[in-house]
Amino acid sequence: MSTKKELQAQLTSANIAFTSKQNKAALQALLDASTNSTVRKQRVSTKQLLRNMFPKVGDTHTVQAVLDNIAQHTTVQAATVTTMIGDLKNSKYAAGPCINIVRNANNYVRES
Repeated sequence: MSTKKELQAQLTSANIAFTSKQNKAALQALLDASTNSTVRKQRVSTKQLLRNMFPKVGDTHTVQAVLDNIAQHTTVQAATVTTMIGDLKNSKYAAGPCINIVRNANNYVRES
């Protein structure tokens, strides 16, 4: 069992705010809440996944291969992939250099 000073030191080292008037149980509750919180998983950028799949002009992948590759890294709908491909063409939404990926029948092809 930790003393009040030990709990305060642990909270201070973890950068958790507390008041000196809080009792030992309250301090322990703050410490427990901080250690039990789950770390949020960093999201994967669908646009970056597409950039990685199409690094050069002329790169071609089937629609299913693109969807399967993206599904390995993140859970997005097929419509989201289509939206991200459109976003990559527009400098306002591309979040980086613009690239032009077009769909020809059952394939995606990078044109520029």
